Amino acid sequence: MRTIIRIAKFRDIPAIKALAEEAHGRSPYADCPMDAEKLALVARQAISSSFAGQAANSVILVADDGEVHGVFVGAVMSLYECLDVVWATNSFWYVRKGGNARSAFRLLDAFHEWTIRRYDHVVFRVGLNATLNPTEGLERLMRHRGFTRSGVIVEKEYRKCQQVDS
Repeated sequence: MRTIIRIAKFRDIPAIKALAEEAHGRSPYADCPMDAEKLALVARQAISSSFAGQAANSVILVADDGEVHGVFVGAVMSLYECLDVVWATNSFWYVRKGGNARSAFRLLDAFHEWTIRRYDHVVFRVGLNATLNPTEGLERLMRHRGFTRSGVIVEKEYRKCQQVDS
């Protein structure tokens, strides 16, 4: 079946939750508990926002080939609060392990289109983190799609989560 990229519906929340749990299990934060109820609440809010038309500031897009196998949660925020520019970013972007890698880029393209229909000046900032296992090849693909490296992200972490014994 052909993969369709579409805005998520409330009925997609269980599939979104399953994808988030799979990604969480593969992430550096696998030892920290994930609140499934909070995840469902955030999904409901983002899906509700996507029905706000031009006023929408977040969207959940899914890749669906009869089964939801990819998800992109995107948000748009004012850049520095005083410019007529917004920045658009992903808070979560994942395609099921073994899924079609093209779906990941089709989700990104759909977010791009969704955003530029609403705003005149957009800066896209897409995070590629340890869950995606970013490589130079992936960065080259992103550059080919018009993205450029924009600084460096550094992080410092403090956590009370306990390591889970394997």
